[in-house]
Amino acid sequence: MIAADGGLARLLQILLPNGGHVFMSIEAYFDESGTHEGEPVMCVAGFLFEKTKCEEFDREWRQMFADFRVSYFHMTEIEACAPDYCHLGTDLRKALVRRAIGIIKKTFTYGLAVSAETPIYEKLMPAHRLIGGPYTHCATGCMRGTRVWAERNNYHDDIAYVFESGHEHEFQTYEIMSKIVKTPQAKKDYRYGGHSFQEKKKSTPLQAADLLAWQYLTNRKRVLSGGFSRDDFCELVEKDDERFYYWHHDEQEIRYFAGAVKKADALWPLAALEEPPDPGEQ
Repeated sequence: MIAADGGLARLLQILLPNGGHVFMSIEAYFDESGTHEGEPVMCVAGFLFEKTKCEEFDREWRQMFADFRVSYFHMTEIEACAPDYCHLGTDLRKALVRRAIGIIKKTFTYGLAVSAETPIYEKLMPAHRLIGGPYTHCATGCMRGTRVWAERNNYHDDIAYVFESGHEHEFQTYEIMSKIVKTPQAKKDYRYGGHSFQEKKKSTPLQAADLLAWQYLTNRKRVLSGGFSRDDFCELVEKDDERFYYWHHDEQEIRYFAGAVKKADALWPLAALEEPPDPGEQ
């Protein structure tokens, strides 16, 4: 939905059978990073926003656009000094990222990031039509993390899920959400209120998810190679901030999960593993 001033309206539209709309109290926005061939790690990450805080986030994010004379936020392009950001120079681009982090930290409810070491996953995980590849694994992990947040915070209202449209794993995302829609207990567990796909350039909360996915993935690769965490990552994901949930699937984790899938298939051939270990207990 486009607002009268041309900006993206903050409230997510969910199409109903009667043609009406419903607005959710919590909105969940997820993006992916590290999906290109040859990447050692893949990540899906995003934020939960309470509706009124998301409206505040959108206003401040758009003011940031005006102040820095940019039309959208894309971490990869900012880091690479792409044409839309090269007028800022190094210091202003760093200031833009710090401003974005400050807006997010003031307005988000919960942040999630799930990553997997792609070559290891593809080597160890048995081919399985219901489990899917590393993207499906990470996206499903974010969904479980959202469910854990809802359970721990005694949240029983609907959650609207939003993903980027047009990315290479959109169909896998559609399959994940379709399984939830078709399963009454899953709809209840995930507080499913609807899902949609939006353009990242038009959805400011998806741009926030892009920032987290890029920062988390970049930091994870640095740590795996023996380096230190980036300052901007540490600013975003403060050590004692309990509003963040992150879970990395290394070789040990993937071996455990692959073994569980094989055992499940031996007992129920064609059945997916219904419930991997609770991510909140890792």
